[in-house]
Amino acid sequence: MHLHIVGGFLGSGKTTAIIGAAKYLSKQGLRVGVITNDQGRHLVDTAILRSENLPVMEVTNGCFCCNFDDLNQRLAELGEMHKLDVIFAESVGSCADVVATVVKPLLELDLGAVKPNSFSVFSDIRLLKRFPLGQEMPFSEDVSYIFSQQIKEAGILIINKTDLLSKIEQKEVIDLAGAAYPAKPIISQNSLNEENVKKWVDVLQKDEFPLPNQSLDLDYARYAQGEGKMVWVDREYALTAEEEAMPSILKKVLVNWQDTIAKQGWGSGHIKLLIKTNDSSLKISLAQSGSLQSSDFPTQLSKFRSKKVNILVNILIESDHASISKFFEKGMSSLLDDRLIKLEVINQFDRRPGYPKPTYRI
Repeated sequence: MHLHIVGGFLGSGKTTAIIGAAKYLSKQGLRVGVITNDQGRHLVDTAILRSENLPVMEVTNGCFCCNFDDLNQRLAELGEMHKLDVIFAESVGSCADVVATVVKPLLELDLGAVKPNSFSVFSDIRLLKRFPLGQEMPFSEDVSYIFSQQIKEAGILIINKTDLLSKIEQKEVIDLAGAAYPAKPIISQNSLNEENVKKWVDVLQKDEFPLPNQSLDLDYARYAQGEGKMVWVDREYALTAEEEAMPSILKKVLVNWQDTIAKQGWGSGHIKLLIKTNDSSLKISLAQSGSLQSSDFPTQLSKFRSKKVNILVNILIESDHASISKFFEKGMSSLLDDRLIKLEVINQFDRRPGYPKPTYRI
């Protein structure tokens, strides 16, 4: 069984790429599963992957490094339960030091776990355009430090979301990255493009590049400061209303949230939503990956003519709890005056990451 570890900053498009890779491998007759990872408990990515009929298990409430035994157990269980050929393990976007705390322990310790075959790190091309030039990043210096260390330890650097820049700009970023990391394999792609994803997967299948074996010289105090500035919040709501009114109700919530994001300047991190009924689901990202324009909402939401809709929201972003609470209130409070709308909070969870304490570090 092959294990491909996938890292990269929040909103870099890891999950989308993994879904594309899984579809491609499935067409080859291979059985593919995914381990998801995040700071919360009710994960949008897990729900999305399951909607694609992929076997999924979770490592929650912290990074792989601090929950290594849990990761090790999930790898064994998932592979055995579904007789898998390939597993993708996607680390939380605020995690660094994966080589020392995950890759090398899996390789070098006799733990009975699956051995990794690759370690890809994804970066949004827009962030990588700024970083090598020393330009201002859309987050604090401590969070920028995490981003820089993720890129530094990548086995394969994936410059993702190339469709968001012109061809000329794409080449500039690729050339910059090549100059900054001359010894690192670099792949540029749009993970929504099937042919692009195939090229990445073909590289993984060929074991073309060796796993990185150089552990980071990581300043854990600074790493902890960066993670400590991130706030994790998740909510799950149930909305009940008249079927014909539901698309416009959802639009109202999303536009309110989008306006709040713009005013707060939350350009980094992730704000993921999964809107779902028994028959349909839609994932929307409202942060770094690019806000969906309000004019597009009616088209996307027209299929949600249902009396009951669930909204699952995951936020991991550099902010404070008060601002995040207002974010939810702004989206939902305007609905409460309408007696024809019933709003119920199904799940809620808040967390600020603690000091990283890896199970192993080699």
